[in-house]
Amino acid sequence: MLAIPSNNLSVLHACSRARRTPFPDVYPYIVARIVQIREHPPEQVQRVPGARTIRAFLLRDQEQAQLGVWIPCSVATL
Repeated sequence: MLAIPSNNLSVLHACSRARRTPFPDVYPYIVARIVQIREHPPEQVQRVPGARTIRAFLLRDQEQAQLGVWIPCSVATL
C-alpha cells in the first residue's frame, strides 16, 4: 500500500473490516436460563433484571460452568 498514491481510494475497497467468521451459536441451555432469570428473578433482585444482571447470574451458574458453553459478551445479545 505504500507504493500506491495517497489519492487512490480504490485500494481501500478491498480491505473490508467486516467479520469473516460467524458468531458462535448460543447454546439452548443459555437461552432457557436467560428466559428463566428474566421471568423468575432471584430473590435478591427486586425488579426485572436487565442484560448486565442476567449476564452476572449466568457467569455464576454452576451448570453453565460444568458444560463450558459460550455466554454472549454483548449485552445487546442478551
